[in-house]
Amino acid sequence: MSGDARGTRAAAFSLPDLRDQSRTVDLAQFAGRPLVVNFWSTTCVPCRQEMPALAAVAARYAGRVAFVGIDHEDTRPAALRFVSATGVQYPVGFDPEGKTADAYRLRGLPTTVFVRADGTVLVRHTGPLTRDQVLDEVAALAREGQR
Repeated sequence: MSGDARGTRAAAFSLPDLRDQSRTVDLAQFAGRPLVVNFWSTTCVPCRQEMPALAAVAARYAGRVAFVGIDHEDTRPAALRFVSATGVQYPVGFDPEGKTADAYRLRGLPTTVFVRADGTVLVRHTGPLTRDQVLDEVAALAREGQR
């Protein structure tokens, strides 16, 4: 895991909602809650492999840890098919120009950023995560959120 962002504030973002273009998805709407931010693209094979695990863990921790996806440099139709096929129910921001990835200094996809309730980064992981890895990190966020 890449700890170079640990303790820094999560970069603010405001993106059109993938499913409903009249709405936005932004960091501020998750203020005060632990948050998992997952950057992905439909062209990323490892993203396709990890997405069902993220969807399952998000459902398991609903109400305790928030999840948001950020679709990076994609087309809306392809991304909509992808989230439907993988069972993702959490909010997804649509970022066809990849500007949010720049703010988070991404080095590759997928990248998952685990953000404490106070808005600071607990850990950033570049590369695919297994279901057990997602569970471990989300459990750590949930424990911190109960303090």
